[in-house]
Formats: sequence, C-alpha cells, structure tokens
Amino acid sequence: MTVKNTTMQDHSTMRGALRLSGCVLTLALAGCVSAPDATHRAPAYDLVIRNGVVYDGSGAAPQRVDVAVRGDRIVALLPAGSEAVAARTLDAHGMAVSPGFINMLSWANESLIADGRGMSDTKQGVTLEVFGEGWSMGPLNPKMKKDAVNQQGDIHYPIEWTTLGEYLDYLQTRGVTPNVASFVGATTVRIHELGEDDVKPDAQQLARMQDLVRQAMADVAPLADARGTTLELDVADGAEGVTVPGDGDAVVLARNLIDNAVRYSPPGGHVSVWVGTDAARATAPVLQVDDDGPGIPQADREMVFDRFVRRDNAADQTGSGLGLAIVRQVALRQGAEVALDDSPAGGLRVRVTWPQRP
Repeated sequence: MTVKNTTMQDHSTMRGALRLSGCVLTLALAGCVSAPDATHRAPAYDLVIRNGVVYDGSGAAPQRVDVAVRGDRIVALLPAGSEAVAARTLDAHGMAVSPGFINMLSWANESLIADGRGMSDTKQGVTLEVFGEGWSMGPLNPKMKKDAVNQQGDIHYPIEWTTLGEYLDYLQTRGVTPNVASFVGATTVRIHELGEDDVKPDAQQLARMQDLVRQAMADVAPLADARGTTLELDVADGAEGVTVPGDGDAVVLARNLIDNAVRYSPPGGHVSVWVGTDAARATAPVLQVDDDGPGIPQADREMVFDRFVRRDNAADQTGSGLGLAIVRQVALRQGAEVALDDSPAGGLRVRVTWPQRP
C-alpha cells in the first residue's frame, strides 16, 4: 500500500489534520498531554475548541471536554470550561468533535484531479481517501495510458505519470484537501503485463508483475530513507508460497508494523522483517518485525494497543498513536495473534501469527 499525506496549502500530516465541516468537526486526536498552568496568561494554544462532545474513535462513551491545538497538532484534552488561553476559540456547542473518517473504498482518484477540495467527502468529515480497489492509477504502460485517455468521461486530464507513486506525487503537487493512499491494483498490474486477455502469466511475466508491486511498495520508503534506517527483509526457506487471508488487510497490517518500527528506531537504526511459519505449526504464517528503539516495558504493552496512545520516546514524534491499534484490529478480523516481546536488537519485537492453513 502506498501513502502520501497532502493538504491544500500546508502539507500537514494526516495526524494533525483539522477538518471543520457541517455539523461534525473532524480532527486527529493524537499525542494528548496534560494542560499547562492556567495562570499563564499568554496564549498557550493556537486554538481551543470548546463546548463540543468528543468522540475519540475508540467506541468509548463521548466526553464533553475542550480540545487544545498548537500548530497542526492536538496537544491536550482539557476539562470543559477550562481557563486555558488561546489565540483563537471555536464554540462547538451542539456539535460532535471526532477523528477524521477514512474512506477505504474511495473512487475519488479522478474527481480530485478536477477539484482537489473533494467537497462531497470533506463536508462529511472524510480526511483520508484510499484508492486502488482492484484498479489503481499506476503502474501504467503506454498502451494503458492511451486507453485511459480514450475512456475518460466527464473529467478530462492528461496522464503525466507512469508509476503509482508518481500519480500520488501528481495529486500532491496539484493540491488536494484530503490525505490520500492507494493499494496497488491487482487488475492494473495484470493488464500491464498481460493485457486484457484471459491467459495465465508465464514465469517471466509473473516475475515482472512482482517487480511492479515491489516498486509501488517502495514508494512508502522515504521515511526510512530520511532517517537513515536500514530495512532488512528475510524470507524463511519454504515460506515463499505461504499466504494469509485478506491481502489488502495484510498489507495495511504490515505497513503499520514497519512504519511503527521505523519511527521508534533511532536515526541510522535497523529494522528487520522476517516472514516464515510457526515452528510448532508448520503451515501457520508468521510476520515478525524487530527494531532497535527503546522498546516497551512489560507493564505498558497492553496499553499501546489502545487508539491514540503514542509513546513519548519515539524518535519521530509525527505518529498518530494508531499504528499498533490498527495492527490488532486487522489481526482480530483475520483470527491472528499479536505478541510483543523484547527484541534481540534491543528494541521491540512484534510477532503476528495467523491460523494454521489447510
């Protein structure tokens, strides 16, 4: 799965994106800390949203609290009616305040080219559009580009990209309101190599299709590159043919595990990914990710699966606190187990084990 974070004007990340729309205020509740001393009268926050009812996305009962924002991040949930001083105050009386919604089956991949505001979803509180259900906007070959232009309907646009990552960069350069992400469409990869004929790929064609997917997945590597983190993949002997249910979900799970490990590893750190099977259950697929970050104390390990819990010792503090929560949700849907342990590398080991396959 490839991801790009975009906004209309300032390229803020999804985690701190603020959407004020209709009768719903949507925002990413992340990294909450305690309120500062109210006796300090200089503006402590850029914005305080008061009198709203906060739904934090966890399914817990809503809270009537004030939400404090500094820059593009939420930094505190304050008692209702707090004396916090802010440069701007927004009265959300009679409104709900919640994290932005994710459209997991978005087909705004063309409409956002015509109007990057995405008003139909933005006004409903959607802050992330996920494309690529079957078809994706890349990778494309010359014939696919020509066919796509000929098949355009009401929305006309030049196709100035080839890879999926280039398409996402194209959207970002044009400027779009929501954050965007995309799966690599299996149909798109197949057409790229086989056309639209009903044929089976030979070994060389299949290898090229696999390379296309690897390239698209590599589009999410900039964070690791920027931090100088080494990513290592080790596939156990005999594990190449092991499959897990729900390919799209598995990609989401793996990406969140790796992203989390990179963020908590120190600059120049090392993250290793191991794919294999469980020693006691030969056909039970296993995905294991190790990092050399600070690790998680035993007493805190259950807590980190809660939404919006972000550890203060992350080397990169731009995360939303949703990574491991999403991993557990996906694992539960697939009947998999998630275990946290100390890594031999000195940080955290996360091991996901799926049910034994027939």
